[in-house]
Amino acid sequence: ISLVLTLIVVFVSLYLTQKDVLLPLRDLLSCANAARNRDFSVRSRYLNDDELGQLGSAFNLMAEDLSRVYQDLESRVKEKTANLERSNQSLELLYATSRRLSESPPTTAVLTELIRDIERLTGCTGGSICIGRPGDKQAYRLATTQSALQVHSDCQLPDCGDCFGNGETHLFEAASGSDGMSRYLSLPIRDQEQQYGALVLALSGPAGEGLDEWQQRLLEAVASHIAISINMARQASQSRMLSLQEERSVIARELHDSLAQSLSYLKIQVSRLEKEIKEGSGQSAALQVSGMLRKGLNGAYRQLRELLTTFRLRINPEGLSAALEDTVNEYRERSSIEITLDDRIANCQFNPNAEIHVIQIVREALSNVLRHASATKASVDVECAASGLVKVMIDDDGIGLGEEVEMLSHYGLPIMQERAEWLGGKLSIGVSPSGGTRVTLTFSVSDTDGSPSHNHLVRGM
Repeated sequence: ISLVLTLIVVFVSLYLTQKDVLLPLRDLLSCANAARNRDFSVRSRYLNDDELGQLGSAFNLMAEDLSRVYQDLESRVKEKTANLERSNQSLELLYATSRRLSESPPTTAVLTELIRDIERLTGCTGGSICIGRPGDKQAYRLATTQSALQVHSDCQLPDCGDCFGNGETHLFEAASGSDGMSRYLSLPIRDQEQQYGALVLALSGPAGEGLDEWQQRLLEAVASHIAISINMARQASQSRMLSLQEERSVIARELHDSLAQSLSYLKIQVSRLEKEIKEGSGQSAALQVSGMLRKGLNGAYRQLRELLTTFRLRINPEGLSAALEDTVNEYRERSSIEITLDDRIANCQFNPNAEIHVIQIVREALSNVLRHASATKASVDVECAASGLVKVMIDDDGIGLGEEVEMLSHYGLPIMQERAEWLGGKLSIGVSPSGGTRVTLTFSVSDTDGSPSHNHLVRGM
């Protein structure tokens, strides 16, 4: 009996150990292994009131907490990833926009490609860039990705008021052919307070439910870039127009200061010739006037050729030193006069307008040497001090001015004086050490940076 009771106790103990200890421990171990593999969906089935049951309950609570934490982390990672993707897409579109608009003006082809970039990002099925302002009944469609038939069917409004609205970003609906009503997003193309048009996108297809807030902000930035590009293109066009007007003014002034005076002189001589013929003063008087006419015509023809040479002048891209060398070589080839150049410009930096004025003064002075000085030698000395003071001297060993001081106006002095004033400098004419004529130009490099020359002479002259 004792043995039987002992065996019963042993078997009961083994059963209870298996049921209340080993099985719960295996369950907890299985749950722990699952948790180690990041599977937080498993739960302990042993939830009795004993110690192992309390341990199972604690494990279940821990698994729930870990599951929530991991889900929260995963959602945050997804959100961060989505934000990074949006940022990358935004940066790519902004970079493509800046690159396209910086490499070329906002032409139809450039803006059409830009609209296609927007469509790829947002899922819109069509877009247009229209030039106009709020209140305009008719706008100009500068670029579109839609076909002519789509444009005709999509744009059936009585005027452009719905597209432009009040100048702010807005949604509107409009008839779209046989498809009924379609939704559109209009974004103002505006730089500061100036509006140039609107970017209109068709919200159909993937974008039918509308755009996200980040997409709308991105498109507003793109529209702003387009406005800046249009503004810069218009400013460049206005600058070219002003340059053309200034160039025409320079040409008119040069013609007035040279050729017009010669023509006036010829007109006076023609009147004298008519008077001599009417009065029958004789052949000698008529021949004298005729000779003066011929001389005037030759002078006018020479001035015309010089003006053509002046207007075709191009500055050497290597700077003033190279341009002076070219000028001196040109006049050496045109005459037998020995012309030397002493260039001490060093590292002085001149703006293009200042270079033009200096070269033209040197050319005018050398032309006078060739025509009037009867010289055998001439020199051009150019010096730029460390302070920026520039001194240009053109000397010759000719006959000098003599009694012809009153003829200085015929030697292009007024034009040279005017150029010196544009440089903020001074021009003087005197006697050279060899007894000939010296033309001296002095000015400061710093004065040319803000001198009227920036607003008068252009490079193309």
